[in-house]
Amino acid sequence: MRILQYLFLIVMLLLLGAIAFILTEDPNYNIQKTRVVPYKAVVAQEFISELNYWNLFMDWPSAKPENKSQQTLQGLFFDHNTQEHPSGLFRLKVRSAQDVSGKVVLDNQSMYYKWHITPTKTGQALVRLRAHGEVSFQTRFLAFFNGGVKLFVEEKLTQSLENLDRTIRQEWVTAQYKTEGFVHFKMQHGLAKKWASSPAHFNKNLQLLKIQMVHLFQKNKIPQYANPILRYDVLDKNQRLVRFTVGVPTIKQVFVADESDVCSYSIPHFTAIKVRLTGYYDHIEKAMNKAKAFAEKEHYYPNTTYAPLVVFRRDVNTEIHPSRWVTDVYWPVYPKHIYRAAAPLPSVVTDSTAVQVP
Repeated sequence: MRILQYLFLIVMLLLLGAIAFILTEDPNYNIQKTRVVPYKAVVAQEFISELNYWNLFMDWPSAKPENKSQQTLQGLFFDHNTQEHPSGLFRLKVRSAQDVSGKVVLDNQSMYYKWHITPTKTGQALVRLRAHGEVSFQTRFLAFFNGGVKLFVEEKLTQSLENLDRTIRQEWVTAQYKTEGFVHFKMQHGLAKKWASSPAHFNKNLQLLKIQMVHLFQKNKIPQYANPILRYDVLDKNQRLVRFTVGVPTIKQVFVADESDVCSYSIPHFTAIKVRLTGYYDHIEKAMNKAKAFAEKEHYYPNTTYAPLVVFRRDVNTEIHPSRWVTDVYWPVYPKHIYRAAAPLPSVVTDSTAVQVP
């Protein structure tokens, strides 16, 4: 009986000691972890600067922004509020191509993240992740069984960087192509924005422009008739320049003032070779080359009156995994019964290609 009393006393002392340790432990942390990700720095930056992807690689906090959460764009700020935590806040600020900062407010505790991505001499991405903030009592209690607050946060950051490596490998590399052959692209009207970008940052600028256009339609309650489109206006790799237009179709043609940063567009009916891409946007160029190869093989002549078009059937707004995105690529050609003198097809991978705009 006395042994049981001693054991009970020891357990109580340990419990009181644990409570005292938890209450007196410094809840503040400021920790940095580093990892070399074997992919291009711009690819790592694209994944980190999209809050929807955090659900794929961030190991902490456990309640991450969900794909169905509300998202608004103000400059380069992204705010998310999840249905599970309506009072929570997930905010991201893209300062530059190398620096991304984030803020998470959840369960009365604030966490700040700073990502710094730089290319190594071998072209890989060196990712530095710094986190600082103050944890709640509940988190301190959980951290007690994992070696304390600092060790707990270090393990979470390390796991997040490992998850980032795995996510890029799974989501960026995977791609499938389906050549659907000769098709008709129906006439379309809509509103659009034009932009110019370096090839390295094209994907990120494309994402931002798509978000801006969708937000414009939602804010002004304009009915969206179909999926957003991308039109390549100028592709010039000698000058490291991509001029492109991102549009959202409307039911009827809409005219806007000349001083507006949004323009109206109208695409007449044309015929093209269609290739369906399932995967990340980095593979659009390869999908275009597959359409070109099919046109050459089947003896379709290029119709340079129209620029190559891309239609986003499924993207980050409906599918969080980039490897499952569905994108249709249209390479304009003449029907076979219309005679045109054979001419070399324009290629999106040559050093200098200018595509005429209708």
